[in-house]
Amino acid sequence: MAIASAALAYRRNALMSATKVTTKPPSEEVLKARDDFIDFCTVMGKAPAKHMREWHNELCTGKDSECLLGIGGNNTSILAPRGSAKSTVLGLFAAWMIGRHTTAKKMLRILYIAYMVDISRAKSATIKGILTSPKYREIFPMVRLSKIKRSDEYWSIDYEFAGIETAGEEAFTLACGGLKGAITSKRSQLVLIDDPIKSAASINNPDIR
Repeated sequence: MAIASAALAYRRNALMSATKVTTKPPSEEVLKARDDFIDFCTVMGKAPAKHMREWHNELCTGKDSECLLGIGGNNTSILAPRGSAKSTVLGLFAAWMIGRHTTAKKMLRILYIAYMVDISRAKSATIKGILTSPKYREIFPMVRLSKIKRSDEYWSIDYEFAGIETAGEEAFTLACGGLKGAITSKRSQLVLIDDPIKSAASINNPDIR
């Protein structure tokens, strides 16, 4: 009974806090950033270069699926030289999608996979940093990190605060993994694979292949 009462109290406090988030109408810049990935990157201080805009066109298909908004369709691979900011774009993309789905009251669970979990954990921390920045909070005010699930390897937004129902679901937002790690039990709507191969020698390893 005490646990149920505590949960209800937390839910009431979250809803009260959520109603106080927006104090002024969003600017046109903010509205564009919510709906367009290029505008989002620009507002976040990472205006895309010409080659990145081609990636944006492939990532943002404009198609909805049962679980995804505006990015439905076939799997997408981005092949580009080292230093072309693939990871930067992927991190911004993940942050933008979290905001978009939260605004639509839809749960989004992401698996972020690299050749080692240490690598994906570092990328995860970068995404969390984006979500807590003042500019991001202005664009997506309903996104707030959970105080319970908050490790860089496995974390969640505050679904109660966002008003998203999670009953019967494993309510995480991003879980990290390595190619040889245990990720089979994590159900997700979006899988991001970044730096899956450490070196040319790794390609000859049958376990990695």
